[in-house]
Amino acid sequence: MEVMITLESEFKDHKTNIIKAYKDYIRKTHKFIEVAKSATNCELNDIRIDNSNFYLEYSEDSIIDVAKVTNKVRDLVLTQKEIERARSVIKIGKSEVEIITQGGIRNYTDLADGSDIVLTFDTSFGELEVRLYPDKEDENLVILEVNDEDLLEEIENYDEKIGKNCLLGGLSVSEAINRGSFDRSRGLIHSEKIGQSDETEAPLWKEPTKMRVVSSLQETQATLHNEGTRTIL
Repeated sequence: MEVMITLESEFKDHKTNIIKAYKDYIRKTHKFIEVAKSATNCELNDIRIDNSNFYLEYSEDSIIDVAKVTNKVRDLVLTQKEIERARSVIKIGKSEVEIITQGGIRNYTDLADGSDIVLTFDTSFGELEVRLYPDKEDENLVILEVNDEDLLEEIENYDEKIGKNCLLGGLSVSEAINRGSFDRSRGLIHSEKIGQSDETEAPLWKEPTKMRVVSSLQETQATLHNEGTRTIL
């Protein structure tokens, strides 16, 4: 009888802990959704969460604070001790980017076919824009192009780090820029190509969807916004 009472007590405690953990996870999930909504000036159209995988789709003209989202992703994943990293996929318009967050570092690992984004890094010398798009000749690469080589040279001469807490394909931002490309993770392989034809290819710095990465001494923030708009934070 004492054994039965002990087992029942342990079962109740275990059940209580499970319910508490579940409620805590639901609360944090709702908080994440609130943060995902507050991270944009427009609409969050879709959000899916599967263990450590997060998918967020925003409306066409959204401006998105990516760091705000990935930091909250990290907080949510920390409730699951066996998970050391989180994968986020953020989509706006036709552009889609994969970000792996681990140890507070955001690693931009892949772009979906047809994507075309601009990362804008805030430095002591001004904003440096870096265009990213999948290579049409080598499907395993993402191409990087800098809009202002003189600004880049000035930044490098003073040995200022570009993009704190930010990696591109596992490389530092400076290393990726100097290489001109990084290897795709192939985590965003689509069955259908959604890219533009060569005849309608967009002019550089005018047409691509834009993702702003603002690097301060304290934190790296990223905002994603649609082509043709420029917002200074």
